[in-house]
Amino acid sequence: MDRPNNVQILQNVRRLGFDILSTFPNIASHQPQRLVAWVPPPHMTIALNMDDNSFGNPGEPGIGGVFQDATGTWVLGYFSSIGVSNIVEVELKAILFGLQIAWDRKGWSATITHLFCEGNKVADRLAKKGAASGDPNLQILETPLTELNPILLVDALGIQHLRL
Repeated sequence: MDRPNNVQILQNVRRLGFDILSTFPNIASHQPQRLVAWVPPPHMTIALNMDDNSFGNPGEPGIGGVFQDATGTWVLGYFSSIGVSNIVEVELKAILFGLQIAWDRKGWSATITHLFCEGNKVADRLAKKGAASGDPNLQILETPLTELNPILLVDALGIQHLRL
């Protein structure tokens, strides 16, 4: 199978972004409380969780992501600052970078699902690191940063967080 070019990937990601935005119309301000945890992928597969962080809209955004196996074990992580941008573009770039890394590394296939931020804390922390770094070069992490180990353990144990 030929590797899709960047234009094709970006077109698909933009299309996905519009699908996501149309799926979540104005949500009532009062949401019920629920428990949320990281969702492991099926056995023998790898999950990619990605997030973005922006100091303002537009602002100085960063992206981050983590690949974890079904037990919650770290496989690979990344983060980057991506320059001043709006929040929709940042979200789409977070998806694009993650999918490109997956393809470049192993030719992994991927499906995309939504995960609440309470179950996505590792990627959130990496995105904040990307935003704070100001470095537009993509940083690939073969091993987790020490500060991520407690969060990875929470993921592996399936500990739930209250979503308000």
